[in-house]
Amino acid sequence: MRIFCLIGLLLFVSILMTASPKSSSSIKRIVETREGRKSCWGVVVQLKQFAFNKSVADSELSIIDGKYNRDMKGIMTWSVDKSRKKLTIKFKKGCGDFGTGDMVEVTIRSTALVGSQKEDIKLSISTDI
Repeated sequence: MRIFCLIGLLLFVSILMTASPKSSSSIKRIVETREGRKSCWGVVVQLKQFAFNKSVADSELSIIDGKYNRDMKGIMTWSVDKSRKKLTIKFKKGCGDFGTGDMVEVTIRSTALVGSQKEDIKLSISTDI
C-alpha cells in the first residue's frame, strides 16, 4: 500500500511540475558515499533570476521531511555560495540521511532574496537515488 501511495505522490508532483511555468529556481539532490553507504545527504537550491542574501536566517527557511511531515532544520546546516545563486543544505555530521521513499520540501522566504521577489520559493524533490 505504501508503494502505491508513493507512486501516486510522485506522479502528482511530476504532473504539477510539468504543468507549471518555467521556474526561476531548481533543486537537486546531494548524493554521496559516506562510510560505504551511498545516499542522499542533502539538497542544493539553484536560483536563475534572483540572488540570495549573504546568508539565510533560520526564520527564512523551511526544510520539511515529506515522509514524516517534520521540520528538519535542527539537524541540517545550510550556506550560500559566493555567487549568491546557490544554497546548499546538508545533514549535520552524524545526523543521518534521507531514507528510501522520502521527499524533501524546501521553502525559502522572499526576505532571503535580494531584490523585489514578493513570493516565497517552494521546491520539492524525491530523495531516492
